[in-house]
Amino acid sequence: MLADPEWLLPIVAAQPQYRGTYYALTAAALLEDLWFDAMANWAARTDPALVLEKTRRGVPGAAGDYVLGAQAFSHKSGNGPQTTGVHWDALVAAQKGSGLWTSLVPVIYVGSGYGNLTGEWVPQSGSPTGRTNCRSVWPRPQSTPPRGRVPALVEWSKAGHGRMLAVWTDWPSFEQVWAVVAKAVSAGTPASEIELLWVSSRGGPVQGDQGALHWNGRPGVFLFPQALLQNVPTSSNNRATTIERGTVLELMKSSIALGLWSPLPMWHAAFAPPRPPDLYLAQREEFDRRFSPATRA
Repeated sequence: MLADPEWLLPIVAAQPQYRGTYYALTAAALLEDLWFDAMANWAARTDPALVLEKTRRGVPGAAGDYVLGAQAFSHKSGNGPQTTGVHWDALVAAQKGSGLWTSLVPVIYVGSGYGNLTGEWVPQSGSPTGRTNCRSVWPRPQSTPPRGRVPALVEWSKAGHGRMLAVWTDWPSFEQVWAVVAKAVSAGTPASEIELLWVSSRGGPVQGDQGALHWNGRPGVFLFPQALLQNVPTSSNNRATTIERGTVLELMKSSIALGLWSPLPMWHAAFAPPRPPDLYLAQREEFDRRFSPATRA
């Protein structure tokens, strides 16, 4: 699903839109619903026999947020490696101090931010360009690009191998970026492995260069299997039991080492409107259709 831009890019756009518009818990719930609806749409089109359903709320003993096949999953999201709540109880204040938490089901974690804003580009042996650092374009600067930087679209594999697909002197339009993305995707590159980065304007990589990208905390969709979620150290705030940022980052690294993840390129977020579509207009459109002659024919 994440290899196809028709499902991937709306999910990417929603990450900053929902977080910037709604309160934290509301945003997390909406992002979970968006993820579920995307999976349901994808499954209906590509694997209609696949059973996907939400866990019924309030049912005693129910575990997870949704069931895929016969396996229940919990869903968490954060702006990259981020302190994450694993249990809420609005009626009982969380106990102070730390403890241990064991999950009853695997967890899907959607991390939509970078652990570090900068990473390192290591050119392939024999390259005329040298080792240099790169910077994520998201969050994008509001005015001018970072000094001494130019935007570059890179094919960035899960293993860290990179190939510069295009390098521009100025911030490109969506149409310019999409022309390169569409060509790469049609040639077999997963949409999840294409990212826009700031690179050095002097001595940095140029179009066609190959090398490796090293980054601490790359955005992605991570599966945390139950084996990783046994006796996890926790902390707490005024209402939630939480796992701390450093622990989440280590879980992300373990997921990468196990191959249980997919990158989440954030370049599309830089072109997305600052807020999601008006929820009222969708309801109004549905209501208006009831009075259409086509509906009553």
